[in-house]
Amino acid sequence: MKAFQEFELYEYLAARKEHFQLAIPTVVTPEGKAQHFDLNSLTWNEVKFMNDDGELHEDMSTIPNDKGGIYIFRVKSDLLPEIINYAIYIGRAQYNNATYSLRARCRRYHKDTRVGVRKMRNYWGEHLYISYSTIDDNELIVDLEKFLISSILPVYNAQIDDVEVREARNAFHS
Repeated sequence: MKAFQEFELYEYLAARKEHFQLAIPTVVTPEGKAQHFDLNSLTWNEVKFMNDDGELHEDMSTIPNDKGGIYIFRVKSDLLPEIINYAIYIGRAQYNNATYSLRARCRRYHKDTRVGVRKMRNYWGEHLYISYSTIDDNELIVDLEKFLISSILPVYNAQIDDVEVREARNAFHS
């Protein structure tokens, strides 16, 4: 990375500033098929999203094209990458007779024009990875995605579908 002047460094860092919420312990109850599902039973794989030229990394071709599943975009630091990384987007891909798959869905983010996705690519492209787990049950995929998004609160999941937020109530007054 080139040497920055003070103002350039501020501008560079300010554009990449994000607000993360730590929802620990998990305060969301899983619903549907996610209710009794053991998340530790999932096998996670990781691929680099883009190469240094801004094109899809060759690893992307290893994502299954005949399965659905859950995927998580993560930013990994070049300093201690196995320790310092941030989940910034969670999505799902329901498998539909080879017309829609986990690989097809993940590849679409390379051309996606949504502001948050463009920001992900432009600011962190060289540090952007996808962790994914294949799942054979489309209903479970939907339920797990909902649970993971509402539990982890990734910064680029702008809309959390079907999540009901209730008004806080004082526990000591009726």
